[in-house]
Amino acid sequence: MKNNHVYYNLKKERIDTSPIENREILPKNPLVEFYRDDVNNSYLVKILAFIPSSTEDIEIIAPEARNSEPTHIGIVDTRTIRIKVNNKVPLNPSETFNLWAISIDYTIIDPQEAIDQDSAIKVVYEYNEKDVDTGDIGPKLSRGTVTTTGTSPSQEL
Repeated sequence: MKNNHVYYNLKKERIDTSPIENREILPKNPLVEFYRDDVNNSYLVKILAFIPSSTEDIEIIAPEARNSEPTHIGIVDTRTIRIKVNNKVPLNPSETFNLWAISIDYTIIDPQEAIDQDSAIKVVYEYNEKDVDTGDIGPKLSRGTVTTTGTSPSQEL
C-alpha cells in the first residue's frame, strides 16, 4: 500500500480476547518501538495498543509528511501514525480494554525526502467520542507517544 509519502505494509491483530481490567485509568498512550533498517532503507514500527473492548475493529492511518512536534527534549521532526477507533466510544475509565498488536513497515517514496532519515515516530489514539448529554463531539486525539529510532534487533545479532 502507499500514500503520498510512504510505501507501507500493515498488520494488526487483537491478541487478547479477554478484556484487560484497567482499574479506573484510561489508556492515554500506546506502547511503541521504532527501528530503522539502514540496509533496506526502511522503518519498522511495533505498537501495543489498548482499545475499548466494545470496539470490533480499528483503522490505522499510516505515516505521512514529517511535522515538528514539541516533546520533553525539545522540538522533534516526526511522522504520525493514528490508531482510529471508528465507532462512537464514550471514554469511560471503568470500561475494559483489549490489547492489539500493530506492525507497520514503511519506506519513504520521495528520494529527496528520504535523504533526511526519520529519527522519531509519533503514535496517537483517535477516538470519535460521543458525549451522552450533547451527542457527537467529534474526533479527539490522545497526546500520543513520540519514540526515537534504534537499530533493528536483527542487525545487532
